[in-house]
Amino acid sequence: MTEPMSATDHAKRAKAIRTTLEAIANLQIQRESISSQIKAHYDDLETKQQLNRKAVKHAVAMLKMEEEKRFSYEKTKAIIYDAHGWHFQPDLFADGGQPDSDRPNNVARLPGIGADNVDLLDGVDTSDDPGADFTDDELAEQGAIAAGAAG
Repeated sequence: MTEPMSATDHAKRAKAIRTTLEAIANLQIQRESISSQIKAHYDDLETKQQLNRKAVKHAVAMLKMEEEKRFSYEKTKAIIYDAHGWHFQPDLFADGGQPDSDRPNNVARLPGIGADNVDLLDGVDTSDDPGADFTDDELAEQGAIAAGAAG
């Protein structure tokens, strides 16, 4: 059983409890407000921009990830896509890191996993890749077409 408290100790304890409970209640109110704001942003992206809510939440989680972990995650995703036979398509119109004046803050487009990062797919079976059936001349022609579209 607890030992008896002096009146002063009892008053201090009661004050500490009240202060802590008020702080918790205020934080819960703030959390509800923040949660409502976050929900409104997700709703906006889902309705006005026609984006998938789950994918947007995933993108937010990716933004919070360290670069090394994000890169590892994307590499793993590419391997999983390959295992399922899904096509992982890099941005064909990426401009190699040059800023785009029509993008926010002149941010450069990211090229995705392409020729620069072929080593990421070491050990990945790409034998069913339709690109493997093209001749060197056809691949060169496709590269010229892609370069013309990006320019």
